Amino acid sequence: MATLLLRSLLLLTLLQRNSANPLAAQKGNPGDTPHPTGRTRIIYRTVAPDDEYIYDETDESDPVPSQRPALTRELNPKLCDYDRCRDEQVPCELLSESSGCLCPGLSGPRVPPNPPELRSVVREGSAVVARWCSPASAVLHYRVTVRGGSPATFGERSRKGVLGQVEPGATVCVEALNAAGSSEKSCRAYEPPEDGDLALKAGLTGGALCLLLLLSLAAVLLWRRKARRKAESSSEGVGNPSYSKDGTM
Repeated sequence: MATLLLRSLLLLTLLQRNSANPLAAQKGNPGDTPHPTGRTRIIYRTVAPDDEYIYDETDESDPVPSQRPALTRELNPKLCDYDRCRDEQVPCELLSESSGCLCPGLSGPRVPPNPPELRSVVREGSAVVARWCSPASAVLHYRVTVRGGSPATFGERSRKGVLGQVEPGATVCVEALNAAGSSEKSCRAYEPPEDGDLALKAGLTGGALCLLLLLSLAAVLLWRRKARRKAESSSEGVGNPSYSKDGTM
């Protein structure tokens, strides 16, 4: 009987403790509660100049990339007005800095330049002129040599060199130089116009001068003829003042 009474009191005491702390009864075993998946939804908002990322830790849905507005940046694919064969051409990097245009690729200053392209060696007036195009390399200056003569140096923006008098058949070469060294030479033989071409040009020039002289002579004769007619008409209009319509004065 005493044992039964003691068990009843113990059970009553346990019931009172559980009723005083209901959270303890509901807590249970931590291992029985499933862990969150950890999947996070990202909401994107456009805020100039960058994006603001807002994270919603309570949403377990997958991220929705399609909800992010596209941020486009205006690009300028226009090429620079840069001609490798133009004399005194402004360096392309300066054109790019001022307008944002695109330049062709160049090898660096620590690499010897590629050879320039010697395009022509022709007579212009009283001197022979060599013209070339720059290579796709960093260049400090150009050096032009003529067989049997001293080399001439031209600046990085030069695309032509006045050589003076050059013998027919002489080889003219141009090379590019920078801090790393020099390029291979690009050469061409100077071939003056043939004698037949010179004679034809001389004949055309002489014919043009003769035609101009004849036109000038014809113009002078026409002017003199008009002046003579004008003088004759003026003398006939004045007449002799000693006579009148009624006879002799």
